[in-house]
Amino acid sequence: MMSSAPSDRDFANTAWSRPGKLYLQPGELYVGAGYPLIQTLLGSCVAVCASHSVSGHLAICHLVLPGGQGKVAADYRFANHSLPVLYRAVTQLAPAQHWQWRLFGGASISGERDYFAVGQQNLAAVAAFASKHQIRFCHSDTGGQQGRIIQLRQDGSFSLQYCGPSI
Repeated sequence: MMSSAPSDRDFANTAWSRPGKLYLQPGELYVGAGYPLIQTLLGSCVAVCASHSVSGHLAICHLVLPGGQGKVAADYRFANHSLPVLYRAVTQLAPAQHWQWRLFGGASISGERDYFAVGQQNLAAVAAFASKHQIRFCHSDTGGQQGRIIQLRQDGSFSLQYCGPSI
């Protein structure tokens, strides 16, 4: 769903939000400067984040699965749909190397019962895309067996909190 203010380049499939804060849900993507704080909760899902501290723009996608054939072109649950859209949106604003890129998530929240290794598959999809587009992550916190709450701020800072039991 496109924003009513296209100049904001807001690609959010609008999540639960309140003034000043956006709660990004699984399968959603946001690029814009309309929220000073964006928060998301991750397990095996992965968040690819970019911030441009000079302009105050933030970009984040909360991908659920590495690939798929969504029913619509803008099905941001899948890395093969969301990552190209995120990349195109941020590079329209500034070259990719002017952004601070971060990567979070990809946990194995089911412990030894994680037969499908969804978190690892998600991380592999992101790594392949990042390599192809020469994206370098200035920070990453991935894998493990705990979920994460991520908060991304317009000034480029972020906070990370682990949640759920350590398996």
